[in-house]
Amino acid sequence: MLLNVSNKFTVLLVLLIFCGSWNGMSQSFVWKAGLDGFFDNREYYNPYTKSGTITGTNIFAQVGFEVDEHNMFQFGANLLYEHGSRINGDFVSPIAYYQHKKGPFKVLLGSFNRRDNVSLPLVLLNDTLRYFRPQVQGLYIGYERKTFSQDVWLDWTSKQSPIDKEGFLIGASTKFTHRIFLAEYHFLMHHNAGTSVHDPNDHIRDNVGMVATLGLNLTDIVALDSCVVKTGISYSADRLRTKYIGYYLGSYTEMYASYKWSAVRNTLYLGYGQMQTYGSPLFKAPFYNRLELIAYLFNTGRITAKCNLGIHVLPETIDFSQQFTVYIDITGKRDVKRVKY
Repeated sequence: MLLNVSNKFTVLLVLLIFCGSWNGMSQSFVWKAGLDGFFDNREYYNPYTKSGTITGTNIFAQVGFEVDEHNMFQFGANLLYEHGSRINGDFVSPIAYYQHKKGPFKVLLGSFNRRDNVSLPLVLLNDTLRYFRPQVQGLYIGYERKTFSQDVWLDWTSKQSPIDKEGFLIGASTKFTHRIFLAEYHFLMHHNAGTSVHDPNDHIRDNVGMVATLGLNLTDIVALDSCVVKTGISYSADRLRTKYIGYYLGSYTEMYASYKWSAVRNTLYLGYGQMQTYGSPLFKAPFYNRLELIAYLFNTGRITAKCNLGIHVLPETIDFSQQFTVYIDITGKRDVKRVKY
């Protein structure tokens, strides 16, 4: 398709900025490549979700350049193959983003890696999102100090069309630490509107969730590599405009401890079943205890391989899950001789 006048002007403007940035500065050529493989077997016999085995591989590669010590561009692609499936249009997802990082501030704009930038409790954001939507497509703004951090991000999940509905996620996390004390707040909103073709029976849905906790970081007190305990509340609100609105509240407690190659995480929820469109469906239960036994086979700077045994205690049953994941991350950087025009 030929570019119209407006698009040609935009491309020309970007090229002029690119050339202007390149001239008179020292740059570095940077690259990043890797693999994210997963085998996730879920033996569920409860009314909240189904059993299934999820297995696949994400392969990613990206290249770019650092304009200076604070600004960087990256371009590439992520290839996802779910084992046993047919390759379709979702096989390739683009990687293309701008990053600005200066002091405690970090800004990302475009399609960038989810794993390195977004982390929310499972009650808000299911872990399968990392498998099938490895990129956040939108905006990330973060601020991080030793005792305080804050981030907010936008992930555009679906562009409105005559067939597809408009959808996006807005998330935020706040963390504060003082000696052994810590406080955390996590927020997620999912907005799901209709298609561009008006349907009087299709209503806009707004789904909001939050987790607020207080806790203790006992790592320097006990003989472990890590030990954190926190407890608080989980809250969600689900609204179908002009139809209904529901509120759901419960207690949320989490414990994590690690020593050398092993770790254990326990999450306990008690209250009204949560209604989170992107969260783990097991939190819809009024009582849910999730025990995870984790073993790291490799945990180096470039390779992380781990096994995870999950024991899920629900009012109706005790279910099990097994996960094996491998993550390989290779990055590189080479200085480029300055070019003057």
